This record gives sequence, structure tokens and C-alpha cells, in this order.
Amino acid sequence: SVTSIGENAFADCTSLETIRSTYSYRFLFGRTEIADGNDNLKNAQFICEPWLEDMDVCGDNIQYTITTDGLLKITGTGDMYDYNSTDVPWYKIQYDIINVILEEDVTSIGKTAFSWCQYIKTVSMSNNIKKISDSAFYNCSRLSNITISDSVEYIGYSAFENCYKMNG
Repeated sequence: SVTSIGENAFADCTSLETIRSTYSYRFLFGRTEIADGNDNLKNAQFICEPWLEDMDVCGDNIQYTITTDGLLKITGTGDMYDYNSTDVPWYKIQYDIINVILEEDVTSIGKTAFSWCQYIKTVSMSNNIKKISDSAFYNCSRLSNITISDSVEYIGYSAFENCYKMNG
């Protein structure tokens, strides 16, 4: 299965309007180096097949959903799982995530949960978050809007390292 799309992979394929895959590359289709000379593809309908049923879980009682406009919503009760940078359930769609909402009963953000999600701009977290684990937002280079509530007791090692757009 496809895991990346090379430069100009669809250049001058002027009749191509729909692509079907199990992975989301919605973000890539706006990039001219991938669709050079193909205005149809720049506005293509990209159809993503459903993932495995258990792919929407990110904690014992925590679930996630992602919308086509890049909103990742974490819901449920308790702590998120800890991950390494490639086993987060949204790893294959990390470039599609623009905004993150952690709802009211989520109490921690797992290790490397959003690491390398370079297109995240905003994170909205509840007042119940107590822990932001190691490297949770590492290299989220476009993250510019996050409010850390007074309930946070622990911010892990490199939690916000390379988040260049954040202001104090």
C-alpha cells in the first residue's frame, strides 16, 4: 500500500479527479509539486476507506475522531496511552491534523501523542488535564495557540520542543 507520494507523481494527469486509498493524503493534494499541471487534482475528491474498527481508541476509555477539515477530537474518561512516534493511531494521517480538542474528562496527554504533527495550529484542552507527557507536542512546528490550564501538574521532557510558533 502507498505510504508516501513523490514529487510530481500526478503531474499533467489532467483527467484524474478521484483517488481511492486506505490512507489520507488530503493535505498533499494542495501542493503544486505533487499536482503540477493538474488543476483537477488540486481539488480532487480523495476517498479514504475505513480503518480497522479498533483504530479509534487512544486510551482505556479514550476515543478519537478526525474530521475532513483536520479537527482531531479526543473524548472519553481518563488517560491517553503513551506511544512512540510511529505507533500513534493517527500516524498515517498526521499531516491532516490542524486542530486538536481534548474534551473535559481526558486527564493526560500521552507520550509522543502529537509528536511530529507539524500542521497542528491549535490545541484546546480541558481544565482536567493533569499531565502533558514527554515529547507530547515535540516538533509541532506550526502550533501557535494552546492554553495550559492551572490543573496541569506535570509537563514532560521535550513536551513542546521545536514548537517554534508558540508565544509566551
